[in-house]
Amino acid sequence: MRQRPDFAIVVLMIVVAIILAIGVFVIGLVIWDRPDTPASITQTESLPANVVMVGNEPVTLQVDPNQRPITVQPTAVPQVIEQPTAAPETAVAAPEAAAAPPADVTTLGGGGQPATNRIIFINYQVQPGDTLFRLQSNFVTTIALMARFGISASDLVVGNVLSLPVGDPNACTPWRPYVVLRGDTAFGLSQSYGISLQELQARNGLDANYSLYETQVICVP
Repeated sequence: MRQRPDFAIVVLMIVVAIILAIGVFVIGLVIWDRPDTPASITQTESLPANVVMVGNEPVTLQVDPNQRPITVQPTAVPQVIEQPTAAPETAVAAPEAAAAPPADVTTLGGGGQPATNRIIFINYQVQPGDTLFRLQSNFVTTIALMARFGISASDLVVGNVLSLPVGDPNACTPWRPYVVLRGDTAFGLSQSYGISLQELQARNGLDANYSLYETQVICVP
């Protein structure tokens, strides 16, 4: 006697068959709806060269065959090479020449002759022990007057012959020359030599606007 299949197995087989059928049906729909090639690509490849798609609308471009397309070339930026900047030379002021004292031009009393220069130069040979102060004491000169004519302590070499600037005695006869020191005043000198200020001024031709300067040579009694 043939054995009949179990009812539960038959039902399970039917359910599996239904599920498989539904899966095949869904896959078929998906494949059917998907285009093989994108429409935009197909349409673009099939359009003429002068037709482009704007959205979904084809647009025809008018091309002038006599005009050439403008190609914009990138502008080359010139390379700037910075040169080292030379250090500005520092401006060094030239040493100013020492301002020479005003010319010793005065009018002598008595003869009334102009004394254009009351300074003369004598040759002096440097002796052992000589100093600028000693020369100032022994001659009608001063350290400032010697420096005015370029004589300094370094020149006091034994045996060296100096051209020594001194007051000219012949320019003040019968008086004698005197080399003005820093701080001297006409009034003070007049008191020192026992004469009036007016007499000192008249003898040396000093007017109301006179001024004495260091190394100037004047005449005193």
